Amino acid sequence: MPKNVGEAVSRTRKNWDYFRVNYIVCLVLTMFVTMLVRSLYSFLLVVFLALCWSWVTWLRPNATGPLKVFGKEYQPMEQRIILGVFSFVMVFFFSNAFSALFTAGLCGVFIVVAHGSLIGAGSSRMFEDDGQDVEAGKGSSNDLLSAGIQMQNMFTSTMSGSKS
Repeated sequence: MPKNVGEAVSRTRKNWDYFRVNYIVCLVLTMFVTMLVRSLYSFLLVVFLALCWSWVTWLRPNATGPLKVFGKEYQPMEQRIILGVFSFVMVFFFSNAFSALFTAGLCGVFIVVAHGSLIGAGSSRMFEDDGQDVEAGKGSSNDLLSAGIQMQNMFTSTMSGSKS
């Protein structure tokens, strides 16, 4: 655990170098899952509103007449106005895409900062090899071949033995 905020920020900056790709994947997956869940929620909200509209306008007994709710009768024009306002409020407040993206971004940033600050700078030794750093281009081609990565010259034709 970091002893103060400065140490947490320092750890997060150091760990950003080691885990940058993982952090970006974490942020993207958080956004994806949040949008998927929010989209499902928005879809269910639209289905619910469609069922409300259908019941009030077509499916209930005496659909062309007034609707009686808590002892008060509402004429068809009033029913549609109330349903319209209710639908607008539900869609406006409960299916905002910007809100979903903002929430997903905050959750992703929280995960990244929590991981970055809790993983100590000393634990980065577990990611170091005894050999040279192949990814940064410091290793030889033999190191690359022994690691299972086969490099090929992109300008070599596959048909070099054929007649032109």
